[in-house]
Amino acid sequence: MPEIMNVEDPAAEDYQLLDFGCGEKLERFGDAVVRRMTPSVGYRERKNHPRWNSVDCQYKKTNINGGSGSWHYHNFDPPWVVELGGIRFQLKTTPSGQVGVFPEQMQNWKWIEDSQCVKPELKAINLFGYTGGTTMALAKQGVAITHVDSSKSVVNWARANSELNGLGDAPIRWIVEDAIKFMRREIKRGNCYDILIADPPSFGRGPKGESWKIQKDIEKLIANAFELTQGNPTLMVLTCHTEGISETILQRQIRQQFLSNARLPSGIRLDAVGLKLTAETGKSLSSGVCVRWHQQGI
Repeated sequence: MPEIMNVEDPAAEDYQLLDFGCGEKLERFGDAVVRRMTPSVGYRERKNHPRWNSVDCQYKKTNINGGSGSWHYHNFDPPWVVELGGIRFQLKTTPSGQVGVFPEQMQNWKWIEDSQCVKPELKAINLFGYTGGTTMALAKQGVAITHVDSSKSVVNWARANSELNGLGDAPIRWIVEDAIKFMRREIKRGNCYDILIADPPSFGRGPKGESWKIQKDIEKLIANAFELTQGNPTLMVLTCHTEGISETILQRQIRQQFLSNARLPSGIRLDAVGLKLTAETGKSLSSGVCVRWHQQGI
């Protein structure tokens, strides 16, 4: 059985998970306290945190397990700017209940920052790149990055975040495209990458209506990742937030695709990681899983 690391969130002055439970999260982003319904929290009892009934904005859904919801503001007017893990973000509320950053990804940004194998001469691709947190983490180290997301508005949001971070002139290529389609095109062109990052959603649609369902498409994503990195990436991070897909499942699928036998090549690590956020009340919230492939000693 592979060793699985449970990684706690690094300290971030502009973010704190205050409490969670009964299908909701209570979070502080900068000076704004946000209360929002999210099914991943579950229905365990929450603590009697004083800010549950004193928030700046609240997201409510008629049905917690599906459909869009609505935001309610209390003397608060988004958008606003925060800094998480050394990266600045413009936050704003969306119909799906998001605000433009996934705080658990700070753990990966810190890991990338500390990695000795991330060097300016490398070439990276960030798939399902969202508002650009990982893109910024790599760009700050001089890496040339292709940022891919199927939503034009989200890619524009990421570009605005790059300007916020003084990275407007960084070597970032912004692509609005379905991730799998773009990977196949890059493979046909003979392009390859040293670093590959992917944080796919459970469900999604491409710009031309292409469907994505992680249980069906994850093997295709990993197979394309193998081709795009010529089977030997310098660094690769695959993150998942879908119930039923664990760290060990992701790790096994990568091993099956990337390794001709059960043994890793010399100098390669393949770590299974459980991401967690710790609330001010002391409880830990599982916030996704990921697998990290990296070359050591280079």
